[in-house]
Amino acid sequence: MPAKTRRLLLFEDDYESMQDLKEYIEEELGWQVELSAQADIPERLQREKFDLIIVDLMIHPTSFDAEGRQVENVHFAGVPWVKTGLEFLRRLRKGEFASSEGQGTSPQAPVLILSAVAGYSVTEELGKSVQFNGYIEKPFRLEDLISRIRSLVREW
Repeated sequence: MPAKTRRLLLFEDDYESMQDLKEYIEEELGWQVELSAQADIPERLQREKFDLIIVDLMIHPTSFDAEGRQVENVHFAGVPWVKTGLEFLRRLRKGEFASSEGQGTSPQAPVLILSAVAGYSVTEELGKSVQFNGYIEKPFRLEDLISRIRSLVREW
């Protein structure tokens, strides 16, 4: 029986520039990568299982997908767009996107934060209240990101 293909959610609103990363991970690791921060992601997490989530911290309410179409992204009332990724992570860990039938993505799935925000402010913002498994600051070396992904999967 062939091994199950791992799935990665790249929660990111810069669809055009992250398309190359998506394709590289698919080719290099053989994973299925969903590049999206679209508004339906919380609902999809209830029914689709992702083995790893990479979260960008700053998600604009709207952006353009890889084909140039305007899309509505995840947005939480009262939360500024610069903190959408943090709020997404908080809600994921609280189980707000979990399915009552036990399907979908685990609230404990490994999360790697990928952002242009300095790492020290991420740690201050989240403190010890929300668990994440690593942080890589943009710009990053592709080899470092791939190494972190492999390491997280081995640990989990």
